Amino acid sequence: MMAKDNVSPLGSLEDISNACNELIKFNIDEKDNKTLHLVLKRKWWDMIASGEKREEYRDANHYWAIRLLDRQYRWYSQNIDYPNDFIDWLCFGLTHNDIAFRSYENVCFHLGYTNNTMTFKITSMNVMYGEVCRQDWGAEPNKYYFVIKLGEKIG
Repeated sequence: MMAKDNVSPLGSLEDISNACNELIKFNIDEKDNKTLHLVLKRKWWDMIASGEKREEYRDANHYWAIRLLDRQYRWYSQNIDYPNDFIDWLCFGLTHNDIAFRSYENVCFHLGYTNNTMTFKITSMNVMYGEVCRQDWGAEPNKYYFVIKLGEKIG
């Protein structure tokens, strides 16, 4: 029940609104939306740690698209008939700026589900065909991948 002059027992509506905005700002600031977390098997972990492997591949499918692409992709995937030819639709959307990659700045790799981590800057993310990707880094021919290109190691 509101008291006189729009003041509740918690304070004025403006005070409550300001407190809510600060709480929302705090929660947004605390959550690191700029770092992508990925789990690796030992083989790929060792190759990245040694500097031999400079790209990480993830299958170009709906599962990884939800994690790597912006909210516009999620809206499209929920509000249109899911395309039969996902790859053509994905490449068309990316080249025509209908969808885009999330603005990750870093990727933090986890060795399995342990506390061992290493973090790199992300130089770019794109979709590539397996023939152009390095098979010795895990790519298979005749398959599309999301490719995360690694920059300098930062942690």
